Order: sequence, then structure tokens, then C-alpha cells
Amino acid sequence: FENLDVLLGRGIRIDSGSVYAKLVAAHRGGYCFEHGILLQSALSSLGFQPDVHTARVVLMRPRSEAALTHMFLTVRMDDQRYVLDPGFGGLAPLVPVPLTAARVCEGRDVHRLVNHGHEWVLETEVNGAWTPMWSSTLEPAEPVDFVMGNHFVSTFPISPFVTTLMLRAITPRGRVSVANRAMTRRHEGREEKRVI
Repeated sequence: FENLDVLLGRGIRIDSGSVYAKLVAAHRGGYCFEHGILLQSALSSLGFQPDVHTARVVLMRPRSEAALTHMFLTVRMDDQRYVLDPGFGGLAPLVPVPLTAARVCEGRDVHRLVNHGHEWVLETEVNGAWTPMWSSTLEPAEPVDFVMGNHFVSTFPISPFVTTLMLRAITPRGRVSVANRAMTRRHEGREEKRVI
């Protein structure tokens, strides 16, 4: 996960050819639109029929201030619907999450989807408390929805993608995140923070 091209003023192209060239051929990272489009292409080539959706990121803001600027997928398998979120960043689930309120554990990561009437909320357990990450109606989105969202998050003057360096990687022992000069390393149940 990274937003380097946004900060360098290069723009983000989210057609499947450009995404493949950047993430696979150039061994780069990207953000939700890029990771989601790559996963959608891979799943489609394997015979799945993934749906793509928009979501409001509510991790650090109230729902009323969160635009539909996140992309994730759902896919059906064995009469069950699963949420796949390859591009959320540091707290994203590493495995598919079934569309139920059951907990899904992968190592120390714990996630669940909770229905709140007309919306589903992806939550993660942080220090023993459930933390909402995003909310979505699960209505399938159109490609133009992501073109608009991509333009907004990569150009709007106060977008966090325009104002903050963000890097995140999954390592064999955990995760590493960088926000500007603040680095957080989470591994083996411990969290280490330092300034680069």
C-alpha cells in the first residue's frame, strides 16, 4: 500500500492495464482502487464473478464526513458471500470475511461484518474493542464511481492521500506502516513506534 504517485503529482490511472503495469510488472504498491481492480481482474480470470462496491471510511471520522471513496469486492463461493478488501491498508483483513457477524481470525487480526439496517460495517478488534473501519450498502458500483472517487482522493487539497505519505507492508512477522515520518511496526503481538 502506498500513495507515492499522488504526492509526486503523477496521478493514478485505474484501468486494468495501468494497474497491472504498476503493481505487478513494476513491483510497486498502490491504494484501494488499484489493489481492488487487480484482484477483480485476477478473480474474473479464474472464473469468479466478483462485485465491486464503494464504502465510507469511518475509521477516523464520523460517517457524516466520510465520502464513498473506498473500494472493496464481494464474491460468492459455496452459497456464501465473502468480502475481500485488498487495499484498505494497515488494518485490512488478510483473508476473506464472510458476510455474517461471526469473527474471522488470521493470526492476531480479528475482523467481522455487522449489519446496521441498510448498511454493513467492517470492524476490527483493536486492544479488545471493536473498531469500525468502513460502512457500505453493498450495492454494486459502476466503474465511473471509482473514477470519481480516485480523482477526489488523489487531487482534493485536504485529502489524506494528498497531504500525508502513507506506506504499509505485510511482512512475514506482521505489518509495517509509515505516515510521514512516523513508523509503526506490529509483529508477534507487539507494537513498536519510532520517528524516521
